[in-house]
Amino acid sequence: MEIKILLKKNKRKLYILLLIILVMCIFGIFIILYPSKFIGVFIFRTKFSVIFSGYVVLLFSIFGLVQHIYHLYFSDTIFGLKISDEGIVNNSILLFNGLIKWEDIRTITISKKYNTINIIIKKPENHIRSTKNILRKINMIGYYVFYKTPCVISSDILDVNPENLEKLLKNKLRDHKKAITFLRNS
Repeated sequence: MEIKILLKKNKRKLYILLLIILVMCIFGIFIILYPSKFIGVFIFRTKFSVIFSGYVVLLFSIFGLVQHIYHLYFSDTIFGLKISDEGIVNNSILLFNGLIKWEDIRTITISKKYNTINIIIKKPENHIRSTKNILRKINMIGYYVFYKTPCVISSDILDVNPENLEKLLKNKLRDHKKAITFLRNS
């Protein structure tokens, strides 16, 4: 696989997100330890709903904490995204999707609300089913439910503008489709 473009992870963004996640983790612990301070605030009417919400906040913040510590200190690559003639290798998330081949991609969209680039693939169920790692499979199912695709690029930790990345990926996809069409016609 000839690598054409390598996009680096943005360490500054990772540290900022890590700080935010640590604050959320502390806030979740505070909610669990002192639920009486939150009863009657917002939607919290009972002690159970407050404690449950605290555990949800803590659970998601711990998952985010693990993901960002992994990206900062344990990731074996400094590159968050590799774009080649074969496809895209996405390391911008903890449980990467592996190689996403150009011929499997239907379209590429951007979600400004969530700051992600969604790679809409032709047979998402087959893509999920073919994944062997159970954690990766659960992650992909979550993405499929939330984003309507199992392949999501988080532009938060990449050192690139999301709109520019979307244009780059769409151009590469268009070039690949042109090459395939040319090969079929010749």
